[in-house]
Amino acid sequence: MRRFSFSILLVLLLTGMAVYAQTAPTTAVDYNNRGSDRLEELDYDGAIADFTKAIELDPQLPQSYINRGYVRDAKGDHDGAIADFTKGIELYPKFAAAYNVRGVARQRKGDNDGALADYTKAIELNPRYAQAYFNRGYVRNDKYDPDGAIADYTKAIELDPQNAKAYYTYYSRGIARQRKGDYDGAIADYTKAIELRPEFAQAYCSRGEARYSKDDRDGAIADYTKAIQLNPQYVDAYNNRAYVRDDKGDHDGAIADLTKVIELDPKDADAYTNRGLIKLTQRKDGEAQQDFDAALKIDSSLKASLEKEVNEIKQARTAKPKP
Repeated sequence: MRRFSFSILLVLLLTGMAVYAQTAPTTAVDYNNRGSDRLEELDYDGAIADFTKAIELDPQLPQSYINRGYVRDAKGDHDGAIADFTKGIELYPKFAAAYNVRGVARQRKGDNDGALADYTKAIELNPRYAQAYFNRGYVRNDKYDPDGAIADYTKAIELDPQNAKAYYTYYSRGIARQRKGDYDGAIADYTKAIELRPEFAQAYCSRGEARYSKDDRDGAIADYTKAIQLNPQYVDAYNNRAYVRDDKGDHDGAIADLTKVIELDPKDADAYTNRGLIKLTQRKDGEAQQDFDAALKIDSSLKASLEKEVNEIKQARTAKPKP
């Protein structure tokens, strides 16, 4: 699922021309438009070649730089993309979408501060730019600014409530609210996301976490179970359900979930460790040791913490003898 979107149509509107196929392009605009056609067909190399030719024919055409930057970013060449977006902005400083896509490229490079500045500039140029608000909210959430993120997500929803990806905006706002400890607000947002996209397994899993934080263990288990039904390969949902089941005293159910995690991810040392600890509480010492050995083979750095937990369980068993 892509977190960011950018419509090449916005760029083409600068020329006042529609996208159309040409067999023999001759002008910069012709090459730009054919490059856009090739981009829609996911012919990235062909698109770059056409946008480059358009730039050769008319170095002052901003949309060709921006379009080529978009393709370069899609191919993972974030530095090349940023250079192209920067040139496009130099030629057309008031183009809000160019700042937005440069922000995306900077964010993908890990430059959250640069991305934040670009999204803010895009919003300054176009205060009704819902996508820029969403993108800035995403960066703010990543920078652990939940209040700023919530404000941006809320504005994005206000500006474009019918957006096809509104479910993800509600979901993202739910994450920010959960980080603040506003579990009721988070649950409301996750529920709205599920209402808009009932097959959104991640929203069920996150709602389960928020419900568990409110001590609603049954509600949490129900959400994790639904997430697993929607995505049987969802490792986090199995892990989370195992934790809650163990907390409720359903040790066998927890072991079953952790066994599934190991099946899906045989290198998950924590799953072996947690399954072994539960088995140790059940006095299945031999099986527990097998799990501990497997965990340490994957990650030997767990040895000290594991020994501490094992000793605590054994001491508790001594204090409370087996009936």
